[in-house]
Amino acid sequence: MIKIEAWTDYVCQFCYIAKRELENTLEATGLKSHVEITYKAYELVPDGPTTPTITTLEALSKRTGQPAAQVHQMVESTTQRA
Repeated sequence: MIKIEAWTDYVCQFCYIAKRELENTLEATGLKSHVEITYKAYELVPDGPTTPTITTLEALSKRTGQPAAQVHQMVESTTQRA
């Protein structure tokens, strides 16, 4: 049995995509029954506000230092991938 321990932020879209890609890969390769995955919580922004004061796009723009238009394009690309 292969054991995988995955640390993931449950609100991170990239973590979700990686989870789905791992599951799809295990299914496609026939390894699903040979793998045990344990998911652990990991907060990427542990000091983030508990009550939102700005939109997700504004928060990403602020955190990454990228213009809002560029962040919007990144989110659209991520949405298509997911």
